[in-house]
Amino acid sequence: MRKLKILLSAYGFEPGRGSELGIGWNIARIMAQNHDVWVLTRGGNRALIELELLRRPIPGLHVIYYDLPRWLPGSEKFSCGRIQVHYHLWQLGVYFIAKQWHQRIKFDLANHLTFGKYWAPSLISLLPIPFIWGPIVGGESLPFAFWKHLGAYGTSHALLRMATRWLEEWDPLVRLTARRTNLALTPSYETALRLKRLGVQRVEFVQTHGGINVDEYTHLRNLKPPKAVPFRFLSSGRLVPWKGIHLAIRALAQANLPEAEYWIEGSGPQGRHLAALAKKMGIAHQVQFFEGLSRIEAWACLEQCHVLLHPSLHNLFTNICVEAMAAGRPIIGFCVDPATPSQITPTTGVNIIAHDPQQAIGEMAHSMQLLAQNDSLRASMGRAGQERVASLYLWENKCLSLERNYFRVVENTFQEDWGPPEIGTNDMFGFPQSEENHHEEEAIHGRTNYAHSSRGQRQDE
Repeated sequence: MRKLKILLSAYGFEPGRGSELGIGWNIARIMAQNHDVWVLTRGGNRALIELELLRRPIPGLHVIYYDLPRWLPGSEKFSCGRIQVHYHLWQLGVYFIAKQWHQRIKFDLANHLTFGKYWAPSLISLLPIPFIWGPIVGGESLPFAFWKHLGAYGTSHALLRMATRWLEEWDPLVRLTARRTNLALTPSYETALRLKRLGVQRVEFVQTHGGINVDEYTHLRNLKPPKAVPFRFLSSGRLVPWKGIHLAIRALAQANLPEAEYWIEGSGPQGRHLAALAKKMGIAHQVQFFEGLSRIEAWACLEQCHVLLHPSLHNLFTNICVEAMAAGRPIIGFCVDPATPSQITPTTGVNIIAHDPQQAIGEMAHSMQLLAQNDSLRASMGRAGQERVASLYLWENKCLSLERNYFRVVENTFQEDWGPPEIGTNDMFGFPQSEENHHEEEAIHGRTNYAHSSRGQRQDE
């Protein structure tokens, strides 16, 4: 097999982390086993990166650090909106660094990995080499039926996000990135449509861009089963309105499970509101909040819980779902875009097609009752989740799929020409599936929820 010279853009890049920061690190680490990999990243994590490479050298991995001038404050001090400004400026500067390195190394291809939003440019696409954009997201929208529960903060954020996306779609640099893209990868149907509108010629579906490595999988798989009582639900993530935690609290109250507990791990501007809501619903004694936990501490919380609640309304592709499946915990989650393949399949949890708050809360409440009262169903879903992670979400396996895409782009070996599906339909099969999606057809077809909507029987569309 030919050894490639690969340039990765990873604004988020840090060893030993999950989510966004771990994506770049794990892909670079594994790709460097068979190829020569150069990573463009910020200098903020340089000490951690170099310490890890000193402990565990990776000969094929080379890290190129670039920071904006000192008079611009570091992005870690920014609000979410200012991080986007910093990121755009960083993209402008890093292109010239990438150009200098390409003159020296002669890269075979470039791949933009982290902070992948379809409306944010990636200027390494301007290099005279094949370019892969993604996996990327950002096209998902919060259903209007749920806006009335967002409050002032959530509504203003949703409006700002819509306005930002619209403006950025007209950014010449974004459109230039789209035209220069040889292959865009996304787990989201809505994002795929927007990429096509921007001018990307080839868009393919992949599973979520998150994953875990073999050691993490082994650790999570070996977590002890929780005690039968109290029965615990867990949610993890930022406490912001679009994560839907307020809907899960209302669902717990409606489920009438007085012995159950709901652990919420994370922090954010909605924390006090959620605590007040639990008190208003009469279940404050059942809801506990945990802030500032390390990844290992968060896994300890997961070990003591029976079911993961993932009521997010547009952040559909998260590592916590992968970790919960690896630990053998079923997932109850919302699906607001049935055309997009979900991490939650009928065999690994309950995937609720969310139309409006009342319906979504009611079906989540019933799902909570169902799993709390059915030990064998939970066990079956837990085993299926572990098998799914081993098949689809181990970094070692995901990188094999990405590697195949690298060779397809470098060698220009695409099988067919195709056009976008008709806008407004749910026919996602107008888009080809990337290599990793052929491992499990169920990931595409599993678009309906298990049992809860028809009171105990699996339904298929």
